[in-house]
Amino acid sequence: GGTLLISMGHPLHSGEWVEIEEGETALVLADYYNPLSDDRRNDAGEQSVSHYFPIGDMVSWFVNAGLVIADLQEPPPMAVNQMTQDEIDQFVPYYSEGWAENFSELCRIPLVVIIKATKGLN
Repeated sequence: GGTLLISMGHPLHSGEWVEIEEGETALVLADYYNPLSDDRRNDAGEQSVSHYFPIGDMVSWFVNAGLVIADLQEPPPMAVNQMTQDEIDQFVPYYSEGWAENFSELCRIPLVVIIKATKGLN
């Protein structure tokens, strides 16, 4: 009778932005079905790794587990370019200078997939 709400990295976030014409960029995915992981290190040298999966795979995991998908959302990123530093500090868990520098591209794709599911009836 419970509800599962999960947020996962969107597979589009594993793409690479390339310049296609002067001042115009496009997102390129080398392989949607085998997206690259995102390996990063913070200023302290601590590593984090994000793995991405095709949305169809994510849906299959839920269905195969006997869950019913009640909702699937692909929200845009928070508009950090319109926020004060205090607002960013209070509300944005993923902010970095690189994020702000690339916001004009990041705001064009969903960065996460949010799935809400419930246990199906047998």
